[in-house]
Amino acid sequence: MGTQPEFQLRTQVGEKGRLVIPAAIRESLGIEPGTAVDLRVVDHELRISTLRSRIRRAQERAARYVKPGTLVSDELSAERRSMNRVVFDASDFKESGAGSCWRHS
Repeated sequence: MGTQPEFQLRTQVGEKGRLVIPAAIRESLGIEPGTAVDLRVVDHELRISTLRSRIRRAQERAARYVKPGTLVSDELSAERRSMNRVVFDASDFKESGAGSCWRHS
């Protein structure tokens, strides 16, 4: 992934606590009107991030634990399929008498 340019700009908080993100930073982060951003306070600093940047960071962290060439989505799908293979015999269940409710015996 490309290196993000660093910015250090000063701005002022306006009326009603509004903060204007300078155009150069918005463009660098891909923030357009209507883009949702997350605000967090970490170590007494306000951090603003986009969902896209949070996903990218999570993917980079997860990549450390995945073997090269492995698709995590394929592994998760295979795991889910194997969990769905559990088959119950209908004789293992009894009608509870409450309409369509059944319970395991």
